[in-house]
Amino acid sequence: RGIKLYDVDSAIFSYMQDIVVPTLKVDNAELKVPVIYGNAERWKAAQIDGVYRDKRGKIQLPLIMFKRTTVDRNESMQMPNRFLHYTTYSKWSKTNKYDKFSILNNFKPKSELYDVTMPDYVDISYEVMIWTNFTEHMNTIVESFKYAADEYWGDKAKFKFLTTISDYNVVNEVGEGTERINRVEFSLTVKAYLLPEKFDGEDTTKKTFSTKRVVVSTEVDVTGNGRLEGMLTTPSPYY
Repeated sequence: RGIKLYDVDSAIFSYMQDIVVPTLKVDNAELKVPVIYGNAERWKAAQIDGVYRDKRGKIQLPLIMFKRTTVDRNESMQMPNRFLHYTTYSKWSKTNKYDKFSILNNFKPKSELYDVTMPDYVDISYEVMIWTNFTEHMNTIVESFKYAADEYWGDKAKFKFLTTISDYNVVNEVGEGTERINRVEFSLTVKAYLLPEKFDGEDTTKKTFSTKRVVVSTEVDVTGNGRLEGMLTTPSPYY
């Protein structure tokens, strides 16, 4: 399969939600700060109001919202990707049945080989907004993001991308009544790569299997002394 923008978004989202975002104590209870993806309507509404509201108009706090803003070429990692391939392999395969029968017949486990086209390397930028009621909660969240910066974000079993964070912009606002709302905005830059599933009608990833067994045989002439008129006078096992 290819690597799409959705895969990069999912990797960043899952890492923020599962690893980076801390658990806060609110009213003697532990609360995991929710993370949501900000589509155009959500983001615009949040910028106008300064906060994010649910469908009933209630302010949602604490909350983290992020959205993808730009996709730029990584000039330091450009190459003619359509013409370069690399090969990787996996020793585990569903077709492997390494039992006593395989041992007796000298069958070795097959490896899955993958011929992969070199991807396009890109810099993807995200905008992040955080809202909290209390400065202490905001400090805890910002410290967690700061500690996780300049590392590879993503899923160990799928994709991981180098992520950096720019300066934090702190905004203190006053909501309805006398309620004070703390907001922080910052940008994420992700060093990622993209690869379509198909290009020009061909798969960008092709799977093959290694050889399971090699058989070498020799034919021997057993009809006489191996003499062939005009050619050889000594027996040879290759005849």
